[in-house]
Amino acid sequence: MAQSRGLFDREILRHALRDLDCKDESAVQVRNPVMFVVLVGSVISLIEAIAHPSTFTLVDHDLALLDRHLRHFAEAMAEGRGKAQATRCER
Repeated sequence: MAQSRGLFDREILRHALRDLDCKDESAVQVRNPVMFVVLVGSVISLIEAIAHPSTFTLVDHDLALLDRHLRHFAEAMAEGRGKAQATRCER
């Protein structure tokens, strides 16, 4: 029986962090409609934060960026775990 990997396996985590930069490119985000809307929303919130600086607009922009990065990271982790499971099943 194959040994299972932990939730934050170093190899999968390293691969996910590498993929995070690749997924953050705007050309990749245009192909994914949900992430494109989040990108547009974060740009609009940045413009609003610059035009009318307040605690709310700054927090709103920061949360939009954090949401975008966490979604990319979760997607990269899921892909890494899927590849690891496919490799384990092939053996």
